Amino acid sequence: METVELLKDVLPPEKLSKWQERIDSGVKSLSGIIRKTSGSKEHIELLKNGSVRNHFVWEVLCCYRYGMLKSDQNLMDFCTSIMEDIFEHQNTLGSWLEYGTPVVSYAYVTFEAISLYEHYSGNKKATEAIRKSLDYAFSTMYPDMTRIGCLDGRNRYSASPVSHIVPTYYKYESGLAYLCKWITNTRNVENLFATSIHALSVISNMMNIIPDDIPFIEPDIKKYMPESIHNPELKYNLIRKGPWVVSFCSLEQKIFNSRWILYRQNLYSIYHEDAGEIVGGGHSIAQPQFSCFNVISGPCVYYMHNDSKILENPYGMELIYGGKKCSITFEEINEGGVTIRYKVQDLSEVDRVYVNIPLYGLKGSALSAGEEKVYCGENILALKLPSGKPLVLPSVKIEVSEDAVFNYPIYPFNSYIQDQKGASDDASGIITVELDYKRPECILKLRI
Repeated sequence: METVELLKDVLPPEKLSKWQERIDSGVKSLSGIIRKTSGSKEHIELLKNGSVRNHFVWEVLCCYRYGMLKSDQNLMDFCTSIMEDIFEHQNTLGSWLEYGTPVVSYAYVTFEAISLYEHYSGNKKATEAIRKSLDYAFSTMYPDMTRIGCLDGRNRYSASPVSHIVPTYYKYESGLAYLCKWITNTRNVENLFATSIHALSVISNMMNIIPDDIPFIEPDIKKYMPESIHNPELKYNLIRKGPWVVSFCSLEQKIFNSRWILYRQNLYSIYHEDAGEIVGGGHSIAQPQFSCFNVISGPCVYYMHNDSKILENPYGMELIYGGKKCSITFEEINEGGVTIRYKVQDLSEVDRVYVNIPLYGLKGSALSAGEEKVYCGENILALKLPSGKPLVLPSVKIEVSEDAVFNYPIYPFNSYIQDQKGASDDASGIITVELDYKRPECILKLRI
């Protein structure tokens, strides 16, 4: 629709008529779907709980823009009423859930649609929603503009920066720095078209929306990022100290048995500005080895927690797996490193607990354990890690207080492919420690 609007003065009349007929027919159908969806019990219940599909927001935006171009005030008013209802249910972190779970990547997709609606409509409620979304953006990304994975219930962590950008962020100093950082990142992409066709759409929006007199500023987004976040609604916490970012989310989750909703099981991430994401990588489906704890009690294995609470002093999480109390506390975070304590309580003599520590992005790395040096490629690796002996990665040393094993490669579930043999670019290594009633805790240390 926007493309036809841009080309209407140069398209041959017959082609212009053809495309306008297709657009008219498409929007008529789409507006009917929006009316049906917005009145459905499912949509109303989801929205009441702060959930909205990013696709739906884009559909409403499309119909609003069509109403603008056709001077259809009734359609514009209808779309505005739906948008304002959505704004009313923005959560305390500044976003919306998707089917009951936070989805960081698609939240940015929603923000982009609302930003375009703000630009077209001048709606003050949209402006306020976008201002809140900027807080969310800085609360859910690292200084390199990659998304924090432990919060996202749909997509795993990716070393690629965010692609959906909110053009009306330019109204705020921090938002302008955000946009300039994105532009700086994009400049470093050799073949932008091959990398992301969407990026070209983003650039087009920025050129059409951001005034010409807005300057390019120093893209130092770190200074706008909060040093800490403690959000009880989503049980999401973040601590930034020096080059380290530690984030954790213990939100419980209903299991949908859907390939599109990951199990919330890998509950924290550790990032260093020089090393990138070290521990974490995001969630998976039906893979206990990606869960922080595997509790074996009686005939059952529990790897999804069913209750939790956030701990303070030190910060961490208390987690319940099948009635057994487990905890992860961040004992020390400073320039030199991070120290984490895993602890379980009230185990019987025959209970077992396995602590899993997923290490992200190891493919192509050389590492060592004592005298043994190995390369993380396509071959299967299994290493013993004696207590107190570090696993040495290119940029970090990892030490566990108890005997452990390291296995590589472990491939997480990929929602976007049918064949789950493993995506070669997302191979994790996992350190596993066994705990029991005599050894109920272990300490993990990361040192640069």
